[in-house]
Amino acid sequence: MLLLLCSFTISSHAATQVTQTTKATKATKATKATKTTTRHRTRKASKNTQKPINNTTANNYFKYKIHGVTGKPLQNIQQRLNVEIKSIIKPLTDNEAQLALEEGTEHIQQALIPYGYFKPNISAQLTSQRVNQQQVYTATYNIRPGPQLHITSIQFKIIGPGHNDPGFLKLRRKFLSKRGQVLTTELYEDTKSHFFNKAQKRGYLNAKFREHKILVNLPKYTANIILVFDTGPRYRFGKITIKSKHYDPNFVRRFSHIKPGEYYSTKKLAKFQRNLSNSGYFKYVSVTPHRELGGKYEVPLIVQVTARPARQYFIGIGYGTFTGPRASAGFTWNRATNDGQKFQMLFQVTQIEDNYIARYTIPGADPVTRHYDVQLASQNLDISSVGSSRMQSLSVSDIYVPSTHFRRTWKLSYQYEESKLDRQPKIYTKFLIPSLTWKYVVAKNPVLTRNGFRISGAFLGAGKALASDRDLFKASLHGKAIVSLDSYNRFVLRGDIGAIAVHNISQVPLTLLFLTGGPETLRGFRLLQVGPGRFLKLISLEYQVKVYGDFFVGLFGDAGNAVDNINESLEKAVGIGVGYYSPIGPIELTFAKAVTKSSEPLAVQFTIGPDL
Repeated sequence: MLLLLCSFTISSHAATQVTQTTKATKATKATKATKTTTRHRTRKASKNTQKPINNTTANNYFKYKIHGVTGKPLQNIQQRLNVEIKSIIKPLTDNEAQLALEEGTEHIQQALIPYGYFKPNISAQLTSQRVNQQQVYTATYNIRPGPQLHITSIQFKIIGPGHNDPGFLKLRRKFLSKRGQVLTTELYEDTKSHFFNKAQKRGYLNAKFREHKILVNLPKYTANIILVFDTGPRYRFGKITIKSKHYDPNFVRRFSHIKPGEYYSTKKLAKFQRNLSNSGYFKYVSVTPHRELGGKYEVPLIVQVTARPARQYFIGIGYGTFTGPRASAGFTWNRATNDGQKFQMLFQVTQIEDNYIARYTIPGADPVTRHYDVQLASQNLDISSVGSSRMQSLSVSDIYVPSTHFRRTWKLSYQYEESKLDRQPKIYTKFLIPSLTWKYVVAKNPVLTRNGFRISGAFLGAGKALASDRDLFKASLHGKAIVSLDSYNRFVLRGDIGAIAVHNISQVPLTLLFLTGGPETLRGFRLLQVGPGRFLKLISLEYQVKVYGDFFVGLFGDAGNAVDNINESLEKAVGIGVGYYSPIGPIELTFAKAVTKSSEPLAVQFTIGPDL
C-alpha cells in the first residue's frame, strides 16, 4: 500500500505539529482543498479593487447552523467559522456562497481535531432566501464526529544535566500514564507547559523540547507521541545587589532566604518580593534577575526599594452600637533607625474604654517571621453595672509568625491596676505576668471562608514569689469553624472556654476576669455586660444561606456566661441577620433577643471583617 506523509496543524488556540500517515488519494483531496481555499481568499483580496454594485446585492450576508456536536468542540467550530465569515467580502454570488460552504466543512474538520475527532462525517447544505430585499445564505452542517482517537504509545526522553531531576521524572511518569486516553490538544500542550514551568521554577532556564510530535495513522487510527525534553544546564543565584536610600542594605537582605550560589528558583524569587512588599516598610519594591550580568549559568539579582514616609499620622472617628461615638489618632515613626526599628503612638477613646499606647518595635534576625515589642500602655475601662478600672502596664513581647497559619507571642508585662467591681470595694493590685498567646488557622481563604477553622489560646500566670500581689493562673481556648454544604449554604460555629485559678476571686482586677456579651460573642446582650467571672463558657451556631448574589440571611442561637460558679446556667439569645460577603469579609447586621433576660431590649448589632 502506498503511504504518504504530510503535515498539518492540530489546534484550538495553540499550534501542535502532527505528522499524519494517510493514503495518497486523501492527500490529493487535501491538495485540491488547499487550492480551493487559496482561490477564495485571492478573490476576496481582489474584491477591494472592484467597483461597488447596486444596493440590492451589496447587503447580502452569510450565516450557519451546526447540528450534532456540543460543548468545547462546538465552541471551537463556532469560533473558527465566525472568523471566516467576517473575512467574507460582500456581495456574494451563489457560487461564492457554495465555496464558503465547502470551506466551512474544512474548518469544522480542523476544529474537531483538537478534541480527538479525526474521522468526522460532515454533510453540508446551502439554502438562500430574500429577507427585506437582502439575499440571506444559510449553511447547515450535520456532523457525526465519529470515534475519538486514543493515544496508542508515548515515547518520552529527558536529556541534559537535569535528566534525573525528581521534578521532571514525576511529570514524565504522570504523562506516561495517559496512554490509552483520548488524544486532545489540551492534554498535549498542558504537558509541555508543565515541563517548561517546572524548568523555570527549578533553574533550568535554557530548557526546550528537542523533538515534539504526534504521529497519526488514520487507516489504523493510532496516535504515537514522541517527546524529547532537553533540560539544559541548571542556573544558580549570583550576587544580590541592594539599592536602598533610607534603609541599610543588610536589613533589606534579611527579608530574603536566598544565598548566592544556591540553585535558582522562581519560587524563592517570588517569596523575596512578597516578603518585602508585605513588610510594611516599603512603598515600592522590585526584585529583578539579570542573567546578562552574571557569569556562566549564574543569575545576579538587583533589588530596588523605596521607603514609606518617615512619619505617618492618622485620625479616625466612628460609632459603635454599644460603645457609642469613638475616636482614634496615631503617629508612626517608620525609620527610628535604618535597620527597621520603629516607634508608634496610638490613642483610642470610646464611651466605655480609653487606651493610650506607646510601642517600640525591633525586627528580629528574620524580620519576616519575628519581631520584638516594648510597650507602655494605659487603659481606663468603665462598664455600667459591671465595674471600672484604671490600669498601666509595661511589657516586652516576642512575636513569632512563621506562616499565615500560625502566630505565637511570649510576653512579660508588669501592670498596676485600680479596679472596682459593682457593689464591691476598690482594690489595688500589682502583677508581673508572663503569658503565652497563640493562634492557628486552617483555611484557603481566611477572609472569606468556605471551609476552615481557627483555634487560639491564652495562658498567663503570676506569683507572689515573682513580684506579684497574689498567685494566679488563667487559661482560655477559643475556636471557630465554618462548614459550607455548597456555594449557597454554610454553618458558622463558635466556642469559648476559660478558667481562672486563684485563692480569692474578689482580689482579681477587672481586666483579668472573664467578660462576654456583644456582636462578636453573645449577641442579644450589650458589649461586655455578661460577667465578670472566674469561668467562661460560650457556644454559638449560625446558619447562613445566600438569597441573591453574595447577599445572605442568617439564623443564629448563642449561649454563654462568665460566672464564678461553673454550674450556673447559660444566658441565651436568638436572632436573625442579613449580610453581604464582601472582599474584606462578611458584613452582617443582626437583630438578636435575649431569651433568658427579658429586660434586655432587642439588640441591633453590626459586624464587619474577616471570617477567621
